[in-house]
Amino acid sequence: MFDYPFVQNTAKLDSMFNKVRDSAVPLKFTVRHWAKLGFSSSQDRGFIEVLKFLGYIDENGVPTNHYSALRDVTIFKEVLAERIRDAYKELFRIDTNVHSASEDSVAAYMARLVNSSAKEFYKQAKTFRALCLRGDFKDPLEIKRVKPSVDDDSNIRKSHQVVFNINLPTTTDSQVYKAIFENLKQLFD
Repeated sequence: MFDYPFVQNTAKLDSMFNKVRDSAVPLKFTVRHWAKLGFSSSQDRGFIEVLKFLGYIDENGVPTNHYSALRDVTIFKEVLAERIRDAYKELFRIDTNVHSASEDSVAAYMARLVNSSAKEFYKQAKTFRALCLRGDFKDPLEIKRVKPSVDDDSNIRKSHQVVFNINLPTTTDSQVYKAIFENLKQLFD
């Protein structure tokens, strides 16, 4: 059974992420540090647990390598989606598009997984949905086609280019990567 973190007021998530983005990286992200940033209410402390769960800070509150992505607006949404996929992998096993599911559907999935009261897993589902709305969940295999250039004189195509962006799952199991690339090879053979 899992115990997903939640924030009491998901409407504050944007201001919370913005405050993290605009402040210096702390040596430790503690309740005291969070209060210095203007979030002194006990209702705001759940955000620290969310940051831990997503892997932005470790269990001791020390910022991880992912923390810098919180501060970079150019990659924030993509990295947030990646962190959500990793942290909530059990939900994504139930429904690969759970990030697009309704709050009620997410709550139903969580009811199967969490050891919480109904009131808590609805808060957990609401937090999950609010986080997902802030992430950029591109297809894991995104294909962008570049329009071929045409020679005006001969009307012959000069080039055709296909660019693949593959967002690989975070795993230590090399068989996962092997399976992905074998399937890609079969697709293009």
